[in-house]
Amino acid sequence: MKEGDNDKMNDAVRRLPKIELHAHLNGCIRESTLFELAKERNVEMNEAYFAKQTKATTDHGMYNVQPRSLQDCFAMFGEIPKCVNDIASLQRITREALHDFAQHGVAYLELRSTPKQFGSADAIICDKRGYCQTILDVLEEFEREEMERYEAQQTASVDDNGNNIGNAVRLPMRCNFIVSIDRSKSVEAGMENVNVALQLKESNPHVVGVDLGGNPTKNDFADFRECFQRARDGGLKVSIHCAEIACDTPETIDELGNILFLRAFIHPFTDSAIHRVPTKSTTQLRPNLHSILCSLVLEAEIACDTPETIDELGNILEFRPDRLGHAMLLPKAFQDVLLRSAIPVECCPTSNVMTLELAKHKSGSLLEGIRQHPQLRCWLNVGHPICIGTDDPGIFETNATKERLLLSKGWDLSLNDLANLELSAVDYVFGDRKLKVSLKAMIQRRMAATDSI
Repeated sequence: MKEGDNDKMNDAVRRLPKIELHAHLNGCIRESTLFELAKERNVEMNEAYFAKQTKATTDHGMYNVQPRSLQDCFAMFGEIPKCVNDIASLQRITREALHDFAQHGVAYLELRSTPKQFGSADAIICDKRGYCQTILDVLEEFEREEMERYEAQQTASVDDNGNNIGNAVRLPMRCNFIVSIDRSKSVEAGMENVNVALQLKESNPHVVGVDLGGNPTKNDFADFRECFQRARDGGLKVSIHCAEIACDTPETIDELGNILFLRAFIHPFTDSAIHRVPTKSTTQLRPNLHSILCSLVLEAEIACDTPETIDELGNILEFRPDRLGHAMLLPKAFQDVLLRSAIPVECCPTSNVMTLELAKHKSGSLLEGIRQHPQLRCWLNVGHPICIGTDDPGIFETNATKERLLLSKGWDLSLNDLANLELSAVDYVFGDRKLKVSLKAMIQRRMAATDSI
């Protein structure tokens, strides 16, 4: 691609209306803000993680100039709360995150965060509900400002002949909130977060879901299953981080994928069908299925060095979350289950490349790294439901535009291909039909005005 065409594509991708469904608030913090807050609070940041490297970048930042392993990320997340420890700093990073997403053409954002308590046990400044309410207040204020800005610019975009040229105006960003559960904390803390989400949902439609995240080496989804069932029963959508770390499983457990498919999608039906239609065939199906399942799981656990990971993946897929986060290191058996389930995946290109260190032996090239992604080629080829996210743009020095450009350059996707991914992502939004119809209509109108993009 010629340099002029390259610049045109970059500009077009920046103005493309985007759907962002995987963004952690603390991970969105600007580096400049983090250091300002640290200075105000006399906090010394770990230079191993936060000192900038001086390697020159080209090709619109498509190089990994500050490597971040998965463990590095969790170490950094331990540093940020030292600086974001009161309502004012929480308001600041929330507003800045919203502004940054809007400036890169995000038309709809689902921001997620784990509720925290500010202050000490003896002097609580802000409890978990207050933490979430602070974020929600900023979201609502920002939405109002966005709509006012959009309407004013639309009015001003009428030319001297009365023709509306408002297609060039950036769409107003809509925002919703996902309450996260940190799997490294206790189940009681997780249930408390769910209860906060359900209470807030009663009066605030911006609370749309819950998420399981945090260090994937800590605890197990099964520990928190009751939390997510309660959230689901209360009308909240569910996203689960999944398969961020490897499970070295031999090919002998490939059959496990087939049985998990049966367990997740046929067995629940036969449970109820057995009571309604007590025929010989249905009464025989359940014990046979159970016995096959037990034997296959036992075989997998004997053969696998990390049977607890195998069991967790099966439990997550059986639960059928509304979306999965990352899901990039699924063993072959579970890849097949995922494809058949059609559960949408929140794919975060830069984050995946960095945490898997895919660019480590490619001179830091994110483009070469994304081409090594363990699942993305398959998802794109078969049309599996995916949505593109930034994950932690402040940590990974990325943004919503860069993620799409990385995908486009790495896999030769056209602007139209990217637009279709955004349109499809609307279907995976944690919102009602009215919201989805509105978002699709706005994106389609903008794409129809190709000269304005």
